[in-house]
Amino acid sequence: MKKTVAIIGCGPRGLSALEDLLIAYSKAENIFNLRVIIFERTGCFGSGQVYNSEQTSCNWLNISERALTLSGRKDINLQGEIIGGFPSYKAWKGNTSVNKLNIDVFPQRALLGEYLEARYSSISKRIKELGVLTAYQNLVVSVNHVNNQFVITDETQQNFKVDEVVLTLGHQPTKAKKQIENWKEFEATNDAVKLFEQPYPISGVFNSNFINSSSRVAIRGFGLAMIDVVRGLVSYTNSHFKVVNAHTQEMVFYPGASCPKKIIPFSLDGLPMAPKPLNKTIDNWFKPTKEQLKFLISKITKHTAQPENIRSVDFLVRAMATIIAEVFLSLENKSVVHNYTISKLENIIERYVKNDKTQDSVLVSSCLSVKVIMEKYVGMATGENLISLDYCIGQVWRHCQPTHYKYLSYNKFKKSVTLEIVTLDEKLKRLTFGPPVASLQQLLALINAGVMSVKAIDDPDIECTPKGWLLDAENVEHTANVMINSVLDAPKVLDVKTPLIRQLLESGYIKPIHNNLGVETCKNGIAKSNIKLPLAVLGRLAQGTLLGVDAILECFGYRSKNWAKAAVRRLQNQED
Repeated sequence: MKKTVAIIGCGPRGLSALEDLLIAYSKAENIFNLRVIIFERTGCFGSGQVYNSEQTSCNWLNISERALTLSGRKDINLQGEIIGGFPSYKAWKGNTSVNKLNIDVFPQRALLGEYLEARYSSISKRIKELGVLTAYQNLVVSVNHVNNQFVITDETQQNFKVDEVVLTLGHQPTKAKKQIENWKEFEATNDAVKLFEQPYPISGVFNSNFINSSSRVAIRGFGLAMIDVVRGLVSYTNSHFKVVNAHTQEMVFYPGASCPKKIIPFSLDGLPMAPKPLNKTIDNWFKPTKEQLKFLISKITKHTAQPENIRSVDFLVRAMATIIAEVFLSLENKSVVHNYTISKLENIIERYVKNDKTQDSVLVSSCLSVKVIMEKYVGMATGENLISLDYCIGQVWRHCQPTHYKYLSYNKFKKSVTLEIVTLDEKLKRLTFGPPVASLQQLLALINAGVMSVKAIDDPDIECTPKGWLLDAENVEHTANVMINSVLDAPKVLDVKTPLIRQLLESGYIKPIHNNLGVETCKNGIAKSNIKLPLAVLGRLAQGTLLGVDAILECFGYRSKNWAKAAVRRLQNQED
């Protein structure tokens, strides 16, 4: 009996799905003839586009090697054939998680891509030889269920019949925002300006005659992708940074001959990301105790057990406020001076989490200049400044995120509550998903050199003029002839314009958990719809059902294992 499984998308999640499927199959008692078909349109099997090993060195991970705890794969006994294991990331890379100054190392994304591609090759080569795996560098355009099987059609109109399908897709293009559409129309009528709708691949942005010493480059967004773009501007114009303080990573910027005249980032709130702590010692200041994590789990599970009674995300905010207040008080002489009780701190935390423009003496004021806020956060991350409550909120929340991801995924709250949870998690990424200290020091060096301006950073009213995009009506120096959109598309499935996703929605095979979120699935990954089909969705497109869809560590874990075990049971004709 031959059974075929299709994995559509083979970045980290697709690789994890493949490994877990083979592991589950190797343990099956009722053996069947398994075949796997993988589709990865980029050809970057294992890494996908985001972690492509060929990408520029300007793209950095925002997770340190110390925290990159990707476990290895053990040997798999596939009906007497041994498929060799593969080491963990740390074992593969070697013990280089810190440098001589005890500063955390943040690797380039391409390096993690090398690991993922090598891990894929180590398993795919052998199972291809055994006739178990076939891989295609093709774009899938439709999946239809006909006569108890799926018919997959790719861009060449080739058809494939399979029994199970799992979508492990990453970032998908969505309908352009009205602002971007207006800018596209503006660009079409003005030869003096250039719009880049996507930041990646960065090499595509800078292979442009528009980037030169007379350019003024505006960047939409003030997050991680913006920082990659800025590093690209530096690299591709033969400019460079020089570290002048090894401990704090303070830098000086030296522009090259073709360095843009001005770089002008902007965002909706105009607030910068907070950098991660410089090293393990400082990071541990914010690490909750086992008792505090148990408290958090008990609070979450209490509310997930009675989802019909939950009307807002307040239950999570209150639980986190208690833990954060306790951690902040434990900092003692490391925190800003205050005489607040724990209940007063909890109140400030709850207000700040809901509104990051909240003002208080223990918080970094949002009324300060962006440059000053970044300098303060860098000082806290390096142990040079006293810790503010908002910086503490971000770091403690980051340590608690794996717990959130585990216990709040697959919740049965009202749709509005689920949206609140996801929205809150996304909002706090400014403080939790921050870059290494070196990234903010690079931005500060550019500001000090007069190359980067942050005077128009807070949601400017942008005017399209004959000379370009005017971001500040009072300063013509803030007229950009180049506009780069660094804001990545959110996984709102109803806005995705990929042909496959549009077809699956129209066919009723998948549906969103909320109009502003991703696909609704069961715990085994199967998409919920009016038609019960063995079609699963893992990863980014299931945001809402899942939390932590952008975290690399969540790509390998129980989610794909649950799917794989259930898939093998179904393929054995057993009920799941």
